Amino acid sequence: MFESPSNLFWSMPGPSEFVAKVTDATRNARAVVLSLTEYPPNGLWHAVRMGLRDANIFEPIELTIYDGMNVPAEIGTHFSLPSLSAEALAHHRYGYQHAVILKAAGKRAQQQCNEYVMAFLSAIGGAIGDVRLIIAIQDGENTQDIVGEAIRVIAFSGMLTSDEMEAYITQRMVLARGPGSTRLLRHLVTEYAGFDPQLAEQLIAMDPSRIYDLPDSLAPLLGTNLLRWSAHSWAAGTVTAAFTEIHPLREWYVATHAGTEAAKYRQSSEKRYWRACLKALIPWMEERRPRILEMLTNPISDLERAHGDNGYIMKKLGNRTVQVTREELEYNDLAFFFKQGFGITTSMEQAAVSVCRKAKIVRDELAHLRPPKPSDIVALVSDMDALMSATP
Repeated sequence: MFESPSNLFWSMPGPSEFVAKVTDATRNARAVVLSLTEYPPNGLWHAVRMGLRDANIFEPIELTIYDGMNVPAEIGTHFSLPSLSAEALAHHRYGYQHAVILKAAGKRAQQQCNEYVMAFLSAIGGAIGDVRLIIAIQDGENTQDIVGEAIRVIAFSGMLTSDEMEAYITQRMVLARGPGSTRLLRHLVTEYAGFDPQLAEQLIAMDPSRIYDLPDSLAPLLGTNLLRWSAHSWAAGTVTAAFTEIHPLREWYVATHAGTEAAKYRQSSEKRYWRACLKALIPWMEERRPRILEMLTNPISDLERAHGDNGYIMKKLGNRTVQVTREELEYNDLAFFFKQGFGITTSMEQAAVSVCRKAKIVRDELAHLRPPKPSDIVALVSDMDALMSATP
């Protein structure tokens, strides 16, 4: 059965742990602060309700507070009262476990909600009420959890770890391949999604030709919210809490705008392409190398005889000359030894050497920490796939 992106996200370890934290916090504290980014993940409040349900709170009061609203009056309405101060709520006995969730929509509204929560905290020292107060803040001041006797702060960015993102993309693109028989498409999406599942969905929806054109094809995505990508903060969702990772769109924003770090960030963004190629293409080429060697059996035998007929071939390795067996011959070696057509007599052998030359171009770029050109990748993959399908 197909799993929706939102359900898949919340099944990941980090998001699942957040739900468990909500359950634990509401069982053990009267006040819970959810420290969120300005761009929380889809399904957040459904997940919070699931956490509350596991703490036996099934119908929480959810209030969106706008600038200028009277918070006590808004809460009181849901308790059949004209107003309910924070102090009164702290002492209120509902009869069973209950919760009020405050979501501020605006800076002034956030300040009003914060003041209500602070007053609630001041009053719960000796209170015997059974209502939990939950508030969402998005100022980025708390990027780590805080555990207190009466209050819990849960910091949640909605970011996925690299392992979680790989699992997420694998599930979402389980049938996606390309170009040809490679999985480069999937690896590119994983690298350029970074830690953001919403960006991952935008990339998944792209035409493959645009994905192969990364990072340049990120430009239209930048234009949807330039203000966000110009910021460098946890609250904006552009860096991780420890500032060790950067959002791919923040990275590309800096790379494409004049500044002292533009070149550095462009290199960092292009390195994502390099990593994707390294993960997708090197194993793919190595898996096919034995077949290429088999196709070149006769020319390699001639090469062995020319090198002493002892089962070894001499090759340059830096400033040294070393002996290798035929199984140790790399694509670069084959391209070098047969560049003059030495011993190549059949069309299959010619096609195999041609593939080796194309593989050398791609491998050389990867070896020099550069992303290969998409045209070189496509040329290699199309010829390799044709060669593999033409032989048993």
